[in-house]
Amino acid sequence: MRTLILAATTAAFALASPVAAQSQQERLDARYDRALAAGYKALMLCSAIAIAERNGTTRTPESVAQWELAGIQVPLDRIVGELPFEIIRHPSEQIAHVAVQWADDMPARFASHIPGRGCHAEPVGAQVPSARMAPVVPSARGSAEFLDDDRSLKPVDAAFESEAYGAGARTTAVMVVRRRMIEAERHAPGFDRNTPQRTWSVAKSIAATLIGAARVAELVRGA
Repeated sequence: MRTLILAATTAAFALASPVAAQSQQERLDARYDRALAAGYKALMLCSAIAIAERNGTTRTPESVAQWELAGIQVPLDRIVGELPFEIIRHPSEQIAHVAVQWADDMPARFASHIPGRGCHAEPVGAQVPSARMAPVVPSARGSAEFLDDDRSLKPVDAAFESEAYGAGARTTAVMVVRRRMIEAERHAPGFDRNTPQRTWSVAKSIAATLIGAARVAELVRGA
């Protein structure tokens, strides 16, 4: 009888151990997801707002939440909105860093801003970053004459209509330039021609196009 009870206890412990281990792993995964979401939120807020201000325009946290923090991968999309944040500024009003709280027993996730260079995310567990100032580098802006004609906006209207490109399609800006003349221009609410645009993976196509044009113009040489 004693042997039977011991065997039953051993079997119960063996069955319970994987469940306990799985629960612990799930808790670790959930904690890691919160750390990732906090770092992403800090970096998006810092870079969007700081670089817009460098260009003489503005972005709000609400705008960043709508455009950069929406539609991101699961499960971060369910976490990022609930994480409290704080934007810390220098006496000059330039952003120093953005802090996002994610755990009671850990420091906030920080994204530090270096004027003229942009923002970068500090690693998990990093303490409040020290202020690092650098000369402000003015943004380079091209010049073009604007064709002030309401009819010029009609060809780009479809880019702002979700029906034209399918559900989930979102556009923040369209500008058509020909021979240094802006023939069509339209921006989403909260954006203007000085608002920096995130190109995401389109950056590869833009870079390849510019390099190809430079090769054709013999401005660069191939290997």
